[in-house]
This record gives sequence, C-alpha cells and structure tokens, in this order.
Amino acid sequence: MKFEYQESHKRSSQKHCQSKKDAGFPSSPPSAELCQNIVSDFCADTSPDVFEETGCAVCGKLTPICTMEELSEVENVSLLKADGVTRKARSKGSDPVKELRGPILAPACNKVCPICADSLDKTKVPTLALANGLWIGEIPDELQGLTYAEQLLIARVRHNRCIVKVSSGMYKMRANAISFSNPMPKIYNVLPPPIEEMDEVLAFIYTGPCKPTKADFKWTPMLVRRLKVSKALHWLKLNHADYYDCENSEKNLASYPEDGPPVVVDYLWEWAIALHGRGLVPLGADKFYINYCLRHIVSHN
Repeated sequence: MKFEYQESHKRSSQKHCQSKKDAGFPSSPPSAELCQNIVSDFCADTSPDVFEETGCAVCGKLTPICTMEELSEVENVSLLKADGVTRKARSKGSDPVKELRGPILAPACNKVCPICADSLDKTKVPTLALANGLWIGEIPDELQGLTYAEQLLIARVRHNRCIVKVSSGMYKMRANAISFSNPMPKIYNVLPPPIEEMDEVLAFIYTGPCKPTKADFKWTPMLVRRLKVSKALHWLKLNHADYYDCENSEKNLASYPEDGPPVVVDYLWEWAIALHGRGLVPLGADKFYINYCLRHIVSHN
C-alpha cells in the first residue's frame, strides 16, 4: 500500500513538472475579448444596483434592492393590520388618542425583503414584522439632534454614570467617554432633574494647554439648549406612555446654562498630566509648582 502511494505521488510530481516546462514564460497577453469580459464583469459586480440597500416596508430591515420585491406586487398585505400597536402623534393635550389605519408598514419604504414576501405568500405574518408589536413610528423633529447632555435631561431612568474626557491641542480636539453601570437605577417623576443632581451621573474632564472657553464648549456634546429640551419633554408627555404622569419643571430647566456644560468642569493642565505620569509631581498640583518642576528638569538636562 505504501509502495503504491509513493509511485502515485511520483507520477503526479513528474506530470506537474512536465506541465510547467510546457508553459511558456512570460505568458502571452490577454486577448481583447478577454479584457472586455474582465472589465464588463467588474462593472457588473460593483454596480450600485448590486449592493445598494433600502428598508423593508414590512420589517424595516436593510436589504439589497436587487433581491427585493415591490410592495404593490406582494399579496396578503392586509395581514399586517393589528390593533393596539400604532399611535398617531398628538400636538396638544386636547387631541384624542388615535391609531393609524391600514397595514402597519415602515414609512417611506415601498419594497419588501424576500423573507417577509415569502411569509406573506404563505398567508403568515412575518416574525419580525412591525405589526408584531415592533412598530415605533418615525422619529419626530423634537427628538432628533439631541446632545448627550440633553438626552440625560429627558431620560426618566438613569442606568449608568458617565465620565467624559476632552483633550485639546494645537490643531484638533479629541474626546472619549466611559460609562459605569449604576447599582440602583433612579426613576424621575420631575424632568429635567435639578442641576445639582447632574454631578452624580456625569463628570467632565478637560485637558489642554489652556482652560476651555465658550467657543471650545460648543464643540463638545455637553451643551444644553433649553428650548430643545422643553419641546422634547412636551412631545414625550403627549405621545409616550411612560411620560404621561411625568411633571415638566420649567424652574429646573431655567437653571441650566446654555453656554457651558451643566456640570463642574475639571481642568487639568497637560504638563501636569505628563509629569504625573512620570511620577514627578502629584496629581492636582498647582501651576506654579509645575512650572518650578519644569524649570528644574530643563536646567538639569
């Protein structure tokens, strides 16, 4: 058995070597027809029609357009009607609570993914259909473009605490955030909360060659626009079931500044951080002591 394997391996090796000898080098240039086929296949594979995606009208999932069907061609769309899932947005307290009529579909979507189309063809409601209690509606203008600090002000439940560090230099500003889980989530019945309580869930550290200015704060997600927060809370109270008994406090909202963060800003001079990292000065040393250490280091070098 071993001998037969060795002979077979030897013959295959010889055949491979012979085929390499027969092959000419360098190889002949590709023909015009082959070049045309390569370019045509590349253009077809990289065409936007191949990888362009859009949302499914039934489940909202992003799907390649080339694999989807037109909503008008899908049957049994009436299966997507359900009670108690949708709700029409209200603009004032006197407006009645109404549901949206008709099948529950994703707005501005007119195509259906293959999975949902197959389920509807079998007269079954797709598992991930918005009609299965997954409908949330369009995001209103009042809740779009909120800064991180503004999102904290309208949140009724606080699950974590966050530390935001912003570093500025000669050319650009960098920032990173670290969140820690809150052992006991706090539920607010009055929003926004008092400004004194923001220090319990948010810390802001700024490092750089000089103290931050109002222009620097505009580049951070820590500013609060009182009018934006007021509109967001008003919309939530009218349209969100968890905010119907929440009180909107104009007094608390008026205490938040619009030209600076709603928490105390801890400023750390960049040279202090560098010297502390080398164990030369304690963290929190004043600027005069740090300058003295710098002159001492330079004079001995």
